[in-house]
Amino acid sequence: MPRRKRRGRKPGRRRVAPAPTAPANNVVANLVSARSVLLAQRDAIEKQIALINQALAAASAALPRRRGRPLKLAPIGGPAAAPAGAYRAGSLKDFIVRVLSAGSGPMSVKDIATGVLEAGYKSKNRTLAKSVGIALAQMAEVARVRRGVFRLK
Repeated sequence: MPRRKRRGRKPGRRRVAPAPTAPANNVVANLVSARSVLLAQRDAIEKQIALINQALAAASAALPRRRGRPLKLAPIGGPAAAPAGAYRAGSLKDFIVRVLSAGSGPMSVKDIATGVLEAGYKSKNRTLAKSVGIALAQMAEVARVRRGVFRLK
């Protein structure tokens, strides 16, 4: 009768881990070289920023100093920064104020949107009524009567 083959490794032999393959070494080398390139670029950018900072400091030192009151800058921000009715001419909010002041009493968002278009506001917006509703919520001089209905304060 033939002898059966043994399965598994032979007794007394240890398994040795294979040596790292060449592609793994290439990946590490590529990463190291990419890192060094990026560090060199960062150093060059930092030098450029330092030169720009020096030029700005020299330019601001050369400007004459104003005496008296400081300059008034235009307000930046939302409805709290802009006074009532002081919206940019031709803006959606400007047209909304025009429509509400011309209308008689409270108006729905849909009516305001159609009034804005009839007043000459140019828009290709498919959801103009939604944009009008958002603008109405941001405007300080507009009061909400009930859901979807607004009037001037």
